[in-house]
Amino acid sequence: MDTLSELQQESVRKMSDERLRNNLTRAGSPPTAVNALDRAPLLSAWAELIATGRDKPVDLQNANATLTLVDPELERRRFEFEERKWAEEFQLEAEKI
Repeated sequence: MDTLSELQQESVRKMSDERLRNNLTRAGSPPTAVNALDRAPLLSAWAELIATGRDKPVDLQNANATLTLVDPELERRRFEFEERKWAEEFQLEAEKI
């Protein structure tokens, strides 16, 4: 909060808890984590986002292009599937020849 200008600090302090939660959620913070925060951590989290310039809403349509959340187990299974598929295709091509 100290890194913000006086005007920004005053603006953040005037925000309601609900508005802080909405702003943090729109900026990309997980809603479950945001809902668990009390006033002081909400103020601190929002001030940090403003200070770093990440206080703009995240466009969820384009978020997948820039931010992808990957489940390692799912990726491993997908890779194994692709590997089996490739091996089967290779074997079919070899049998044709």
